[in-house]
Formats: sequence, C-alpha cells, structure tokens
Amino acid sequence: MNEEIDRSSGLILVHVQNDFFEGGALPTEGNETILPILNQYLAFFHSLKAPIFIVREWHSSKHISFQDCGGHLPVHCVRGTHGADLHADLHIPYGTNVVSQGVLSEKVSTSCFDGTDLRNRLQEKSVKRIFIGGFATEHDLMPTVIDGRRLGYETYLLIDAVRGMAKFSDDAEQMIDEIFSAGANTMSLNDLTPAADIE
Repeated sequence: MNEEIDRSSGLILVHVQNDFFEGGALPTEGNETILPILNQYLAFFHSLKAPIFIVREWHSSKHISFQDCGGHLPVHCVRGTHGADLHADLHIPYGTNVVSQGVLSEKVSTSCFDGTDLRNRLQEKSVKRIFIGGFATEHDLMPTVIDGRRLGYETYLLIDAVRGMAKFSDDAEQMIDEIFSAGANTMSLNDLTPAADIE
C-alpha cells in the first residue's frame, strides 16, 4: 500500500523524551532503535512541507499519576527537567509544532488529544490525515489513534516507528488489533510517497 503525503497530512510523534530511554525514569529496552526511523519520517514530512507535531508529557512535580501522589508511575517528564526534554538524537525540523500533554496536576490523560490543543493545531494547518509514531503503543498511542478516528481524521499508526512499554504490558500487539477495530490503518516508511502535485 502506497500513501501519498501532501500538506493535509500531519506527522505526530509521541513522547520521544529522555525519561523513556536508558537512564530515564521509565525506560523501555530498545526505544533508541527507532530513533533513526523517526528521523527519516521527520525529514520526509519536512521535505514536503507537511506539518509536524511533537507531543511531550509536561507534568508538574505533583502529578496525580506519580506513585507518591497516589498513582502507579514513578516521577517522570517533570517540566523543566532533563527527563522531560526531547531526545537529543531526534532531529527536529524548524517549524515543528510542540504540544504539551499532562499539564494539569489532577488530570491523567493518555490520548494526546485529551487536555491539549492538538486538535486546534491540526485544524489550523488544515490537516485531514494523521500519521502517528513514538511511545508507547499500548498506553498512549492506542488512545491517540482511537481519538483521531473519533474526531474524523484518516489515521495511520507507523508500525515501524512505535514501541510498547513492556514493563507495564506484555501484549502491545493486542492493542494494535484494537487500532484496526477502530478503523485506523498501519503502515511503514516504505509505504509513503510524495503526492504527485506537491510543489
């Protein structure tokens, strides 16, 4: 399957932050292996002047999801800390839109549309189709994909550019099945081509 990318196509990368890599608060083995692929997607979309969105967790130090605040996760992605920074090996093009998630201390959100201005940003750029990669398949990507479909976007999970949180789930593949059930699609870098009429 080939999918033509034009300026109504939006790339969304999710939580490519230091705390999800080795040495961070919530590392997953192998996350670094998809950084080169994420960079290829970034370069491809940027070359076509298609809009790019990077969603980051941006918590307060007292976020309700943290164990010392009654949640089940260690302290992670606290705004202003190294752990919350986007990974230095992620090659972020000029003009990329950065969206902050999890800003409210009392609210847990897994979908990147929940409690953020992502939808407004997509509308401002006249995005009709979204292509989603990053972390973590079963915890954040699946709800984002499902919400994307619910909001009317043609939605694709970039299957070669996602990783699950094995520490908290043994079966990210089951989540991919749910993504199909929601009416979304999966694809990889080799499936993308520039639209014929792109300038």
